[in-house]
Amino acid sequence: MQVDEHIVREEDDSKNTILEKEKRTVGTQSGLILIKGKPDRLIQHLVDERDHSVDPNYVDDFLLTYRVFIHDPTVIFEKLMLWFADSVYRYSEHNFA
Repeated sequence: MQVDEHIVREEDDSKNTILEKEKRTVGTQSGLILIKGKPDRLIQHLVDERDHSVDPNYVDDFLLTYRVFIHDPTVIFEKLMLWFADSVYRYSEHNFA
């Protein structure tokens, strides 16, 4: 759902916001930056295909702040292990360093 010209919102069936992205331009690159979301969607964004040149610090920002919204860090580990067991994610070119 397009909230305004810069904000794109994803909602569940009950119309609750589960993800919100903002259109931004960084240098010559334009794309969507994740600005808020449910914890599961924030974790999923770690492995989603995205343009790293528009939001190169997402992984760092996530790792610095996840303790605020995720009380058990093993949840992150378990989800990542499940995703990387799937060959679609295992052989992708994501940079988690």
